[in-house]
Amino acid sequence: MRALAAKAFARGNAVLALTGPPPAGLRLPLPDGPRLPGGSAVPCDQALPLGFAGSPGSVVISGVLPRSTIGPTLGRALRRGLEDGFRHGAGVGYSGWESYELVDAENAMLAAGIDILPEARRTVVAQTLDVLRRLRQRGPDRTELRDDLDQEIRRIKTEPAEHWMPYLAAREGLLGRPVLDRDQLVAEAEAITVGDVRQAADALWGNLLLSVDPDATADSRLHWNLRAPASRSRPTGRRFKPAGWPVVDGDLTVGPSSAQIETGSAETSASYDDLAVVVAYPDGGRHLVRRDGCQLHIEPACWRNGQQAVEAVDAAVPSALQVLMPPRDPEGIPRSAVTWRHQATYLLKKPAVWCVLLCAAVVVVGLVGGLTLQEIAPRVAVAALASTVIVALNNLRRA
Repeated sequence: MRALAAKAFARGNAVLALTGPPPAGLRLPLPDGPRLPGGSAVPCDQALPLGFAGSPGSVVISGVLPRSTIGPTLGRALRRGLEDGFRHGAGVGYSGWESYELVDAENAMLAAGIDILPEARRTVVAQTLDVLRRLRQRGPDRTELRDDLDQEIRRIKTEPAEHWMPYLAAREGLLGRPVLDRDQLVAEAEAITVGDVRQAADALWGNLLLSVDPDATADSRLHWNLRAPASRSRPTGRRFKPAGWPVVDGDLTVGPSSAQIETGSAETSASYDDLAVVVAYPDGGRHLVRRDGCQLHIEPACWRNGQQAVEAVDAAVPSALQVLMPPRDPEGIPRSAVTWRHQATYLLKKPAVWCVLLCAAVVVVGLVGGLTLQEIAPRVAVAALASTVIVALNNLRRA
């Protein structure tokens, strides 16, 4: 990182953008160094459009488009579509969001997403793809588009220049692109049509990535990659159960050379000798980032004896790979959402639990009634037989 900083912050590779004349005596001493041309984005090699297992309780739709003012407009249309369907329509979503980030001088990544409730998992993929399908077929509503562009034009005209103009000018200068003033940016926004947004939505489909809750129902319109590429070694070592077990199923395995998280629908592993970095938080959170970009997140509050799992990882991974982060907002630290009430409700729905309780009740009633264990035993056998029949009938009903 020091070597990269020394190369990047050099006289031939820097620009200075100001909203007014430079202050008297301003000096920015930089070492001599050449211009470093920006790299070009490299497309992923998976078959597209692609769906994959992402963060629980969320859906994110993303893709790369040629840079233009149309891209952010499409992002806002996608956000509105997600909110209309999941939040305002079905009542199973929260506030949506969108982002637009450059990946090189000519292309940008567009993303839009929304957090969802568990009830939405069954239909979240189909509904999200339908939002994009409608934009591909007919574009956004004409009135909604006009309102959106008017709001964006007001922002361009009224937001103080010092909040964004220097950054925009510096970025475009480094990328070798012309720097647009307010009037030019307004003219670009004014020129956007429903057809432009529809064409952008159609282009987005060609390189679409859809991140969904691991337990969401797949859709045949997409290729699917529900597991990260396997690491080179399969971990053997100590196993940890989720803090919400048995309501939440899964295993965290931490061994001397690798770690793995396995749930009913997904599996992610990381060999320590294939790590690029370990992001370490003071609360114990560890994000193991592989060289291929895949990540394994170990959050101690989400696992039984989770702090011991973190200690095992720290002991096995070279300390030079750790990047210490500042404390996280306590509200943002991942924790198990399963309470003792959830666990009790889950167990009481299991016929086998009721069988055990029935046999225990027979023993207690017998003892209270003054019966001997020899006298109670036949009654327990009858209760066990009845319980077995109940479990068998329940299993047949489920099958």
